[in-house]
Amino acid sequence: MGTIGNMRFDLHIHSNYSPDSRLDVDDILRRAVKKGLDGIAICDHDTITGSFLARRRAKELDLPLLVLPAVEVSTNMGHLIVLE
Repeated sequence: MGTIGNMRFDLHIHSNYSPDSRLDVDDILRRAVKKGLDGIAICDHDTITGSFLARRRAKELDLPLLVLPAVEVSTNMGHLIVLE
């Protein structure tokens, strides 16, 4: 988790769209708001599905949360987190 100015972000979260997580997108959003975060990035392995779903759900639920589009890309040298 990091701080940008006075804002708090978690920029590396996996949802159930990654093989290493079982967290539902709505649960992630609710937990982020409960923890007082201003923004998150769901960085699932090699897919943007969870990230885009989180953006849509945050708007639908009218949550005070910035959801950055992101993905964790697998490369032959390791993983690379890409934030849009």
